[in-house]
Amino acid sequence: MEAIDLPLIPSSTSVADALDVLEQKKRAGLIVENGNEYTLLYWRHLLQADHDQIRLVSGINDGIPVHLLTHQDAITHSIDLVRPLKSIAQYGGFFSHPSRESLDFALAGATQDVAIVVTRSEAYKDLLASSTGGFKCTGRPVHFFPDPTVKNGDRCPKYPPCRGYIMPR
Repeated sequence: MEAIDLPLIPSSTSVADALDVLEQKKRAGLIVENGNEYTLLYWRHLLQADHDQIRLVSGINDGIPVHLLTHQDAITHSIDLVRPLKSIAQYGGFFSHPSRESLDFALAGATQDVAIVVTRSEAYKDLLASSTGGFKCTGRPVHFFPDPTVKNGDRCPKYPPCRGYIMPR
């Protein structure tokens, strides 16, 4: 388990503005707030939306759900919502609970424009902390990355059937 601060934006944000936020904040993903629902969008989600001419992030349907931690979660699993790294072992228990097996991200707290997210693994934190600016594949149809992590010149991780190669967006 690890914790990371990510940009937090409302679902009414334009895709272009969301891409600008990722560029400015040097992160590989951001959190979209829609009421009490939170979604993680990587570069690839936003680049695909831009390619598909989707105007607002609310129009992106394939983001990754982020669990909003509750007071009950804190009590049940003895997790610290204010200082997540002080109870990282307890977050391990939270993520390994049978009802949470499909979750990889939990929102521990937020300000107006920053979300504190606890990840299931250090690999997720490392990916989110990187800022590649995203990559696209030369294959058809066009698709975008960094999840899974790729680098310039790699064969597409979707091979086969995709026969493309990775290049900067």
